[in-house]
This record gives sequence, C-alpha cells and structure tokens, in this order.
Amino acid sequence: MPLPCGSADTAPALLFHCAYGPAIGWGHAVRCASLATEAARRGGRCFLLPSEASAGSLPDEMPAAFEARISDPRDLPVEVRPSWIVLDDLHLQPAGPMPGLVAAYPQARILMIDDDAEEWDVCGDLVLNPELGLRAPEGKEARLLWGERFAPLRPGLADPLPPPPGARPPEGRGLLVLPGGTDPTGLARAVLEQLLATDAGHFHPVVILASEHPDAAAVDRLLGRFPGGCRLEKVDSRRLAGWMRVCAAGVLACGSSVYEAAALGLPFLGVVAVENQIIKGAAVERLWRLPVLERSRVPHAPLGMILRRLVESGGCDRFVGIDGGGASRVVDRMEALERF
Repeated sequence: MPLPCGSADTAPALLFHCAYGPAIGWGHAVRCASLATEAARRGGRCFLLPSEASAGSLPDEMPAAFEARISDPRDLPVEVRPSWIVLDDLHLQPAGPMPGLVAAYPQARILMIDDDAEEWDVCGDLVLNPELGLRAPEGKEARLLWGERFAPLRPGLADPLPPPPGARPPEGRGLLVLPGGTDPTGLARAVLEQLLATDAGHFHPVVILASEHPDAAAVDRLLGRFPGGCRLEKVDSRRLAGWMRVCAAGVLACGSSVYEAAALGLPFLGVVAVENQIIKGAAVERLWRLPVLERSRVPHAPLGMILRRLVESGGCDRFVGIDGGGASRVVDRMEALERF
C-alpha cells in the first residue's frame, strides 16, 4: 500500500537508496552525495536510505549532503513527498529495484544507477551507468549526461587543503597510493612490497588506508623501510585534493578517484583491482595515455621504473575533457522531467 504523500503544497524531496561500507566501499555513496549536493543547492530536500548491505559510518563530508539518514521509508517526515527515488545498488539486487520502496511512492520518478552493465531491461524514468552515460529505457529519450568528461567530482576538490609543511614529501618524490575505499585485494601492501623490491630509495609513499584494515600494521612496517612516507586514515575530499597537489605521482585503483586525480593533474599508474573497474582502466589508457596494470601483475611489475618514467614525462598536459559537471547535467535532466 502506498505511503501517505502529504498534500500538494508540501515539500517534495529526493530519496537516495544506496549501499556502502567496509566490504563494499563508499563509491556509491560518494556519487549519491554529489547528486544530492547539487539537488540541495537547487532547493531539493535530500534523504539517504542505506540498503541492507550497508555498514559503518560515512566519510565526514558525505552526511552533510543529506538532510537526514533514515532506516525505513516510513521515517520520512509526513510532509515530505519524494518526487525522485535514486537507486544505486543494482549490482547487489540484479532482479531490479527494491519493489517495496518503489511501490510505497508510486508518484515518484526513478533514477537507476548501475555500475555493471549494459543491461537496460529495468524500469525507471532514467537509467545511469557511470561508464556508459545516461540513457532512458526503451521508448524514451536517451542522452549522454555522465561520462569521463562530466565526472561527478566531490565539491571539496575545488578547494584543496594542503598538508602541513612538515608532512609534505620532497619535490618530485611524493607517491600517493590510493587503493580504493576498502582495498579488498590488498593493493596497498602489494604496491609497497614491489616498490621496495624495485626502487626503495626514491619515493616517499603516502598511503590512504584505514587502521581497521587487516593490512594496516604490515603497511606501517613497510613504510618504515622507505626514506619517508606515511599512512593516512580516510580523508575528506579537500585533504585528498591537497595531497594530490603535492605528490609527484600516484598508484590508484581504477575507481572514481581516477577522474579526480586527472582533474587535479596528478599522473598515476592505474590498477584494475576489481572487475567493475575494467572500463575505467581502458578509459585511463585511451584518454590520458597512462599506464594501467591488472591487479595480478602488480607483484611482478617494475614499479619503480614505471613511476619514475611517469614523473619524468609529466602529467598535466595529458588530461583533457574533465570538467566535473556530471552531477549538474544529471540534475538538469531530472528537473526537466519532474521538478523537485
């Protein structure tokens, strides 16, 4: 049975349903927060309904994008009427969206976000694949609104916060190691081990890895064998941007952060750590002529040589077509279909 929607003059809203946590990562929540920030800027009221697969806390800056985080659709204030439901965990629900949530608000339009696919046989007013762009289901207009050029960059990247002077690596030697939100394959540890084997004395690695990760202690020990370096806990986008500015190169899992590194001009080695990063890895090679490795090749690659060459070749001039306007373009299209 549909939930009460309030009267015609009550405030409309956007309800975001996504998955996140230590076992999944925070990429889905990051892009939902990016859309929510843009929608809120235009007067929308944004609410987050985590999926059952979600766990743990969100990085500090993300909750600010949402008016509230709720555990059940019935927790929405009675005067709130969602005009859009954004579903961003289709990879965990291959049969389609959460039927109860959609049935609860039959008046709402649906934006579906799917990482994995070229399968568009789902129902929704708009379907977004971050790699392939935005298209409508059969019979509706299709538009490309979100791709490499229009990456949904987090707002903090426009205002980098430099690291303290005493923490900055020497010029040309800082190496940002960003293995992804949960580092499910142990990439950070593998990168340090191979770098020690091929070029221990040159780079000062800056590794972003939470203390609760099972490799954290081993990473700390490995970092002690370099001339300098440090491990950081989860950082917000302003601090991440600051480190991207002062490091000479990076080793990045091919998630959404590759667009952010490109926008800030950081040359990097991309690593395809999990299956849904294959398309981004191909884009990194095609668009920016940067080296990309499969995760299984990292323990055997001459990382020191690859990264030194990357620094010597420079990076800023190779990054084209990143403007960070993805969230704005998607929200433009949403508003054209149904104002909120």
